[in-house]
Amino acid sequence: MGMGLSVSKSIVERHNGKLWFEPDRELGGARFNIILPWHSDSRPSLTEEVTERA
Repeated sequence: MGMGLSVSKSIVERHNGKLWFEPDRELGGARFNIILPWHSDSRPSLTEEVTERA
């Protein structure tokens, strides 16, 4: 895995996601897959953070 892919994988994993690649036998080359969880309410917005601190 190249350095760019290693950095990308680290970022994706920090967000509880997964990144992997597999050979694309139909088209040749490789297929890169990324899965990230979707949490619309997992982080408060900036305005909510500021309001709570005040």
